[in-house]
Amino acid sequence: MLVPDLLRRTAAAYPDREAVADAGGTLTYRQLEAAAGRLAHALTAHGIRPGDRVAVMLPSCRQWAQIYFGIMAAGAVIVPVNPIYRSPEVHYQLSDASVSAMITLSALVPLVEGLRGELPALHTVWQLDGAGPISLETATRGEPPDLPTPDLPPAAPAACLYTSGTEGRPKGAVLTHRNLVALFESMGRVLTMRPEDRYLCTLPLFHSFAEAVLLLLPAGTGGRVTIRDRFVPAEVLELIASERITLLAAVPSMYRALLMAVERGAPHDFSSLEFPVSGGAALGVDLYEKFRRATGLSIIEGYGPTECSPVVSVNPPRGGGKPGTVGLPLPGVGVEIWSETGEPLGPGQVGEIVVYGETVMQGYWNRPEETRQVIRDGHFLTGDLGTLDEDGYLTIVDRKKDLILVGGLNVYPSEVEQVLSGHPEVQEAVVVGAPDDVKGESVHAFVVRQPGSNLDARALGVFVRERLAAYKRPRTYTFVDALPRNESGKVLRVKLREEIRHG
Repeated sequence: MLVPDLLRRTAAAYPDREAVADAGGTLTYRQLEAAAGRLAHALTAHGIRPGDRVAVMLPSCRQWAQIYFGIMAAGAVIVPVNPIYRSPEVHYQLSDASVSAMITLSALVPLVEGLRGELPALHTVWQLDGAGPISLETATRGEPPDLPTPDLPPAAPAACLYTSGTEGRPKGAVLTHRNLVALFESMGRVLTMRPEDRYLCTLPLFHSFAEAVLLLLPAGTGGRVTIRDRFVPAEVLELIASERITLLAAVPSMYRALLMAVERGAPHDFSSLEFPVSGGAALGVDLYEKFRRATGLSIIEGYGPTECSPVVSVNPPRGGGKPGTVGLPLPGVGVEIWSETGEPLGPGQVGEIVVYGETVMQGYWNRPEETRQVIRDGHFLTGDLGTLDEDGYLTIVDRKKDLILVGGLNVYPSEVEQVLSGHPEVQEAVVVGAPDDVKGESVHAFVVRQPGSNLDARALGVFVRERLAAYKRPRTYTFVDALPRNESGKVLRVKLREEIRHG
C-alpha cells in the first residue's frame, strides 16, 4: 500500500463526509481526492517524475491535504519548507534537496524567484493564492480528477523532512510510503479513531508531528480536520466547543497557554475532547497536573523524532498512562536503551533511546555517512537519553544532542552560531537553551566580541533578523571575554547552561 491509497480508500467509503475545513472553505473526501488527483496529473504534465522532489512552503490551510496526497500520487517526494524562513534558509533546503517544483504563496514568489538562478533543478513554481499562469488553480484546471496510482514499491521515498541536529546543517530525513503507512496503522491501533472524530489543527503542517496526526490519521479513518494557520488560545477554546473537537494535537506551550486562558476565566467546553495529544517537546508533570485539575482532562503525551515518521510512543489514551513518561512504544515499534558501547540496558537504567521497526527512515538525503552514524542494523540512535521501566513505559531523561526546542520547533545551535559569527564584530558565539515559561525554551547567545568592539544586543539582533526565522533568533545575549573550555579546547556548554539556569 502507498500513502495515497489511504485517501482513496476513505473517499470510496465516505465520499460526502467533510474532510478538511479552514476559514475559507471545506472539502469533502470526494472533493479532496479529486483535487489531489488533478494536482498529481498536473505535476506529471509539467515534467515531474517519480522520485522528484516537490517543495511546499505554505501556512497551514485546507489545501495542504490535497497537496500532500497529490504530490505522493504523482510518485514525487514532498519537501515541506517553513514559510517564515529567510532567503538563506530557503536556498539551503531547496538546493540540498534538488527540488524540481514548488508550491507557495504569491507573497513568497519573489523570494523564490530571486533564488532561481542558484537553483538549476527548480523549473516549476506555482502559487496557491491568486490567479494567473503560475497559480495552482490554473495549473490544475482541466486535469482529470482520478487519483493516479504511481508504479512504485512501498520502499519508495514519499517525504523528505528536514530535521535539525547539533552538528553540520539540517538534514533531510527520507520517509518511505512503507514508513508512513506503517505509522498510520500503528497509531490507529492505539488511538482507535473513528470516522465521526473531529480534529483541530493549529500546528504548522510542515512539521512531521502535524502531518502524522492531522493529515495521515484522519485521512485514513474518515475524520474531519478544522485547520487554522495560527494558535490563538481564545479561538481554540471556541472551536473546541463549537466544532465538538475530539482530538487536539498541540505542543506543551500551547497547552500552557490554554491553561492560562482557562484560569483567567475564558469560556470553554471540553466535553467533546477525548484526545488532547501533546508532542514536540517535554510536557512536564507539573503542567500535566495543573491542566488536569483545571479542566478534568489528562493530556496524552507522546514522543518521536522525525526520523521515526515521527511517533515512537504514546501514553494509553483511555487511562492507564503514567504522567512524566512518554508512554508505551506503538505496536510494531521497538524501543531499547543502549549503553555507550551499544549494549542493551535493563529497566530503570539511563542510556540512549534506540528505535527499530518499519517506521524508521530510509536515511538522510544524500548523506550516507551521517546515515551510517545513526542507523545500525536497522536500529536508529535517537541521540536522546532515557529509561524504560518494568512495564515498558519510556521516560526522556535528557538530550545527548544540543538541540534547543522552542515551542516544539527544533533550533539547531550551529546554524544560529554560524549566523552570529558572520557579524564582523563577533569573534565567537555559542547558543544554548534557556528556560522559558511560554515556549519551554528560548535561545540564549554567549558572544565574544572582536577587540575594541562595542557591539550590543540591539545591533546584533538587527543583523540576525535578516538571516534567521523568528523562533531561531536569540532572545537574550550575554557578552563575555572568553568561553569556558575543557583541556581539549571544546566549549563547555553545560557550564553555560548552568549559568543561564542559576544566574
